[in-house]
Amino acid sequence: MQCLIGRLDWFWYFHPLKVSLMAEEMRSRLNLAMLEDRSAETVFGGLAEWMSAFVDGPGPLQARTHEAVCRAVGSFDDVELRRAHSALRNTGSDFGFWPADGVARAVLRAFMGPLVEGFSVNGVDHLVAAQEAGPVLILCNHLAYCDMQVKDWLMVEAGHPELADRLVALAGPKVYETLFRRLAALGIGTIKTAQSSNLAHNASTLSPRDVAAVALESVRIAHEIMGNGGLVVLYAEGARSRSGRLNSFLKAARRYAELDALRIVPMALSGSQSMMPIGALTMRPGNLRLDIGQAIEVDSRRPTDAMAKAWHSISRMAGPEQRPLHHTKPIV
Repeated sequence: MQCLIGRLDWFWYFHPLKVSLMAEEMRSRLNLAMLEDRSAETVFGGLAEWMSAFVDGPGPLQARTHEAVCRAVGSFDDVELRRAHSALRNTGSDFGFWPADGVARAVLRAFMGPLVEGFSVNGVDHLVAAQEAGPVLILCNHLAYCDMQVKDWLMVEAGHPELADRLVALAGPKVYETLFRRLAALGIGTIKTAQSSNLAHNASTLSPRDVAAVALESVRIAHEIMGNGGLVVLYAEGARSRSGRLNSFLKAARRYAELDALRIVPMALSGSQSMMPIGALTMRPGNLRLDIGQAIEVDSRRPTDAMAKAWHSISRMAGPEQRPLHHTKPIV
């Protein structure tokens, strides 16, 4: 399939204000409501131009993003694109596991490439060893909506695409609420779960009992995935950090660690908060760093102890601006 080439050839020569207005107009060309009425050919034919409008940067950067996404889309046939179109319409429509789609995965990796100015991945051997030994739960600090896409891209660039392909994230309903976020979610496996009723920003209409029921099913699904070799990523803080600093883990997250022979792999990420700040609709170029700590063996009867050790490991690996304040408790 050929990408639609519209105004990108001359888009860059306009006044910055006009460029901003045109980018906003391009972002509005496609949304979730339109998916039902537009064919796969129409959606993916214009995807490169649409996604380049989510790049906050100079014209050449947007042009490179457009080219990379266009090339990724063009590597798939019509059958694969129709399958991806169907997945994009349906992903997140109910609670449970939603597998990654190959088209979305390739598109998101292509989109991320031009945005990363520099990166480092340290300790990937710890994750390799843990995955070879048995079930793995990854605990990481949470800075931005793009954190999972960042980890996926970093794993590939670190030479371990097989690990990237195994990543599965626990995700709240907000992850699926806009087309850009849903496309990003479709690039990895996700388990849609209910947002904790303890969070102040929780907009769920579910009762506490319903939230608990969904959470228990999410735990069961996560255990099954980990038992089959999947690498489940849990942001145990429950939400992105508003300050960038590591917050306490929610005590309820311990249920995900109640699995025999489980190992927790702690990760500390930095840089994603600059690439997609709180409240931003677009992404900007930046530098990334991912530190992976030694695996922590879990006693399934005392999972909170292992989670506290993971929290301290993340605290030590985190950069100065991501480290928790001195009075922060590991588990609340």
